[in-house]
Amino acid sequence: MRGKDNWPKIFISCVAVAALALVVLRGVEVQAGILILVIVAVLPWLASSIELVEFPGGGSVRLREVQAKVAEQEQKLDRQQDIIVQLVLYSMSWYVFTMLSQLYHRSRSGEEYLFRDNDAMPRDLRFLRDHGYLEHFNIAELRDSENLIGKVRLTPIGNFFVELREQLQAQQATESAKQLGSRGPGVSSI
Repeated sequence: MRGKDNWPKIFISCVAVAALALVVLRGVEVQAGILILVIVAVLPWLASSIELVEFPGGGSVRLREVQAKVAEQEQKLDRQQDIIVQLVLYSMSWYVFTMLSQLYHRSRSGEEYLFRDNDAMPRDLRFLRDHGYLEHFNIAELRDSENLIGKVRLTPIGNFFVELREQLQAQQATESAKQLGSRGPGVSSI
């Protein structure tokens, strides 16, 4: 079990043991409250091996069942989070993302990225600007074959989007390569 998972157990046990020590030091004879403190101090450490806890006067808790459900819910949340991230990152078309990515990389390397006054490029730049990936600029002021680097700047969201999508694409490429490599030579996926 990981160390950070033990902190709640350690805290509960320390509080219960401190309360128990305080009661014993005051010379109080053993009563039901003292026994409860001992149980509370030990219970977190036994929780993973106890199936059922029944309380006096009725009521019970199935610890393993609860732990299994919590673990299952955590897995579901992780899968849903991965799906949402992929939906957001791939909601931008590849050709618009390619433009954003080129602006990102060329602005860092100092290379040129030339404006083309056709139907597609102003429209795609407007999309990126209006969706917050590029800082505000006036598209009508751009001239054909003008270098966009220095005139057009990515916002923090634009930078983050490029970095995250490229990271996801690299992870997926690595996973695909591993899957192809695990099939062995001469084995086709078709």
